[in-house]
Amino acid sequence: MPRKALITGASSGIGLALAHALADDGYALTLLARRESRLQNLVSELAGSPAAGQHRALIADLRNPEDTGKVCDDLTEQKYDLMINNAGAGLYKSFQESAWPDIDALIQLNATSLMRLSHQYLSTAKAGDALVNVASMVGFTPYPPAAVYGATKAFVLSLSESLWQQYKGQDIYIMALCPGATDTEFFNASGADHKTRPPKFYMQSPEAVADCCLRALKKRRKPTVAPGLHNKLFCFLMKFMSRKTLVSAVGKYSARQ
Repeated sequence: MPRKALITGASSGIGLALAHALADDGYALTLLARRESRLQNLVSELAGSPAAGQHRALIADLRNPEDTGKVCDDLTEQKYDLMINNAGAGLYKSFQESAWPDIDALIQLNATSLMRLSHQYLSTAKAGDALVNVASMVGFTPYPPAAVYGATKAFVLSLSESLWQQYKGQDIYIMALCPGATDTEFFNASGADHKTRPPKFYMQSPEAVADCCLRALKKRRKPTVAPGLHNKLFCFLMKFMSRKTLVSAVGKYSARQ
């Protein structure tokens, strides 16, 4: 039997790249997203799809607690070897200008649903299984251009690192994947403007992030994975900066003209 994996937010960006990489590696995939037509097209394109039932689509909106509950039921029934909590969104607005329903939906998607799905997955996980939670480089520092988004990613990072310590003795691997700026639909969907959007040359491809994730999954050595040399360098430099300096530097860089 092939190994089984569930990927949330699989219809584009990093989730899409992970789907192709894992299918090429022989996984039978369940791909979750809101956009049904795009998801069905992806299932038909993946390596191994001619084998009846090897890959499947699961339509759900993780901003909706009822849909999250349905995914929890699927986790119980399917017993996946790997789960990747990749679904997420951003909100590039000042805190005061952001409508509460938008903030609430962002927290539900990025933090609450991720935690609920992690809890459900780990309740039946066995030795050798793995859970990947996609955090972000902004999880390491407050992020003034998108304060709520940054806070949710700090939550994901802290939760995942703590779970890594709790479960490593059971041979269940937990990873916080922390990509930096990645060339996906994220910035358009999040309302980023020319001031907050990183330059193209600075962005990684989603395929590079997926490749880094899979290599780390095979090694199973550390709780936190930052793809890309520039992101690793940023993590190193943060050790020598005060919190005040760090927050100011991030804020000034993000407000560049």
